[in-house]
Amino acid sequence: MSSRPLGRSLDPLPGESLNGFLLRLSCRLHVSPARLAQPGIVTSATRGLSRRRLLDTDPGILAQLARLSVSEAAALTLVPWADRYPPIARSLLRGTGPRPPADDWLFTPETRYCPRCLAGDGSTVQDELGGCWQLAWHLPVVFACPRHRLPLQAGCTQDHPAHTHGRTLLIRLPGDSSLHPAQCRQPLPGTGSRGHRRQPCGQRLDQPDPEPARLDPEALAFQGRMLDMFDSSYPADDAAAYFSDLGAPGSPTKGDNSLLVLGGQDLAAASLRSGELLAAMEGGGTTIAVSCDATCSVRQVANGLPATHGEGHLLVVAGGPTVSPRRTGRRHGRANVASSSSGSQAG
Repeated sequence: MSSRPLGRSLDPLPGESLNGFLLRLSCRLHVSPARLAQPGIVTSATRGLSRRRLLDTDPGILAQLARLSVSEAAALTLVPWADRYPPIARSLLRGTGPRPPADDWLFTPETRYCPRCLAGDGSTVQDELGGCWQLAWHLPVVFACPRHRLPLQAGCTQDHPAHTHGRTLLIRLPGDSSLHPAQCRQPLPGTGSRGHRRQPCGQRLDQPDPEPARLDPEALAFQGRMLDMFDSSYPADDAAAYFSDLGAPGSPTKGDNSLLVLGGQDLAAASLRSGELLAAMEGGGTTIAVSCDATCSVRQVANGLPATHGEGHLLVVAGGPTVSPRRTGRRHGRANVASSSSGSQAG
């Protein structure tokens, strides 16, 4: 559509995601999400809107179209959390280079939700258009709704076959303007063949189970602490360090398992001396050399990227003229140091 502002719009709900805003606006205006979306947002009018829109949407354009402030438009996307949740930063387009793929731990396999949140809070607008599809529900570290003390649900109560594109979609069947925001948009099996329109499931997702599963207080408190880290009042650096730690092997999320390598030439340039102890810091991958005699002195040998949060061990592969090149990777056996960084980069 053109960049001309819409005749009517909505105020975003607190914590709302772009998909929830588009679904509520579609229901209010009786216009399909595909027509409301920016040019280029649609992967297919019958398949879905890409989840990349949570990263790539221009808040200025969205603000103009939907009569929002730029800050309101940006808050519908994941971008404002890039400095506190590292997988977002790793997935953002930088400059004019190729667009990076979405980080493995950026999106859940499918959007999860709390039925009681979708049912609304009893206000007039939420009775009509439903409650809030929360932005945080897209992230794998969010598994519960502390407000309603419930685990998030995934998918529909109806039995749908698995879809290979579910992980990449923000809104399914975006050409359909007939659905309430809380209705399932999974296409029904057997529809959409031979040129016929694909039919949505239509099952309401805002009907809580009469006997829902419950989470113990410790799990809810843990979830609450993580959600607090996405609030602007929480220090972004502390949040980034925490989520980077979660990326270590054996933790719920995955780090990048990169190696910070100092080659033999780098060590020679740093004038590393025999008997010095090398140590790598967690923050920034800073590597120091410690030498002790009557007193101890410390020299900085090298730095990693400023946003690196490293964990692991130093491995020194030492050699001399007689050491096999297979062991050192260098014909003359010059020493190499690798610092294992099992945590993720925080930026």
